[in-house]
Amino acid sequence: MADYTWENRLLIILTDDINGLDYRNQLKELEKHNSGIMERKLLVFSSSPKEYKKGISSDSDWEQSGKLYKKYKKFDSPLEVILIGLDGGVKARKKEVFDTKSLFALIDGMPMRRSEMKNK
Repeated sequence: MADYTWENRLLIILTDDINGLDYRNQLKELEKHNSGIMERKLLVFSSSPKEYKKGISSDSDWEQSGKLYKKYKKFDSPLEVILIGLDGGVKARKKEVFDTKSLFALIDGMPMRRSEMKNK
C-alpha cells in the first residue's frame, strides 16, 4: 500500500464472503460512479481472508494473499470499508456499504482534495 502514498486514495473493501450481498452491493454502488472515483484518484481493493484484487470489475483476477485483510480488519462484521487518504492514513471506516455520495463528500472536504479542485 505504501506504493500508492501521495499518488492515490485507497478504498479497501474487506469481506468474509466475496459472494455476499453486502459486498456485491458495495461494488454496484461504486460501479455507478466510476468517473467520480477516477476524478478523486481513488483505487479500490477488495480483500477476503485468503485473497485480494484491485479494481471493481468482476473481470479482475483474485490473487492469493490475506495480508491486506489481516492488516486492516478491525470489526467482527461481514463487510468493512476503509478509506485511506493520500498521506496513507485511515480517514474513515464503515461496517456497511459506503454510499458514494457520503464517500465523495468526505473526500471533497479533505484539504488536499480541495487544493486539487481549486487547481483544475
